[in-house]
Amino acid sequence: MGHPKRELRRHRLFAGLSDDELGELQLEVQERRVEPGDAVVREGESPDAFYVIRKGRVEVGKAGELQDQDHALAQLASGDSFGELALIDHSPRSATVRALEPTDLVEVAIPQPGDPRTESLGYLKMLRNVAEATAARLRGTNNVTVATLERELNLARTRVSMGEFLVFTILLMSAYGFVVRMAAGASESTVSTTVITVPVVLGLAAAVTWMMLRSDYPLATYGLTLDRWKEHAVQATLWTAPVLVALTALKWALISLVPAYASVPLFDFTAVINPETGRGGAMLALGLGLAYTVVVPFQELVARGALQSSLHEFLVGPRSTFWAILASNAMFTASHLYLSVTFALLAFPAGLFWGWIYARQRTLVGATFSHILVGLWVFSVLGVEGFLLA
Repeated sequence: MGHPKRELRRHRLFAGLSDDELGELQLEVQERRVEPGDAVVREGESPDAFYVIRKGRVEVGKAGELQDQDHALAQLASGDSFGELALIDHSPRSATVRALEPTDLVEVAIPQPGDPRTESLGYLKMLRNVAEATAARLRGTNNVTVATLERELNLARTRVSMGEFLVFTILLMSAYGFVVRMAAGASESTVSTTVITVPVVLGLAAAVTWMMLRSDYPLATYGLTLDRWKEHAVQATLWTAPVLVALTALKWALISLVPAYASVPLFDFTAVINPETGRGGAMLALGLGLAYTVVVPFQELVARGALQSSLHEFLVGPRSTFWAILASNAMFTASHLYLSVTFALLAFPAGLFWGWIYARQRTLVGATFSHILVGLWVFSVLGVEGFLLA
């Protein structure tokens, strides 16, 4: 490591100074080492030195009006300097500078007003260099400020757009809930309810898709992309397999522990392979299974693609993804109340799981694939609709 005064000679603050002029300044220089988190200077302090970073990195921060913590403004590294504005106005420090890592500094004492050195040509040249360096920083700061304002404006536009989309979707979901509830109340038949539910879901999905197409955002924002779809389908299968095992274990526990379910078989395959139902029953079961498989992608389009995506874009903060999953799934669960409260409550954890898959993949492929697997397993293999809808 070279001598600190010789290193200063090569710094931009001393550019243009001859050896004699630099000697006239009689700079008081010393080396200083600071550890991560240590404050080199604090906002509001009286200045007595400026600093050149030999090695390491520091952060410049300014205290907020309503908080005790500093707001980061910039980071400086080897070769940068800070505190040199005190050479011009000797005002209190305007920011706090803390080390981000072990940092070696060259501390240069500042001549006070009235000191004969401040009248020397070398000092005036140094002030000129400080002014040029400050001007360059201001230009950079202006560029950063403009970029920050543009990001904030784009974020505000996104939140407004997604807010409108979210309100529209919630209104549609509310209408959907009323329609299917009235349909369920009009008939106790699962087939009759399905006949009403399927077109209503398709209509809801069509309205949401229309809003997506009208928005200024690509369809991938709403999970409508087939990018890496095979990988996402495989992932969803691997993540869903333990869920299917857990559901099977849960039914087994109910059969073993609850007397009312003692006579219920663990596996209760649908009429598709049950010879006792006859050809008509088999066709009916097959049709219901097909209808379910067709409807699920549209349910996911609304629950995950529309609700969760718009909430994710609208909300801010480190927990925005969590709240987006929770809120969208709450509305998704409420849409199942027309079947039964028990069914809706059991659908809630499943919806959280599919919301998690969607948040991980940001495509509807995995969540839809998992939704279909779980639904077919529950209704076509475990045959739980008999006591869930009771």
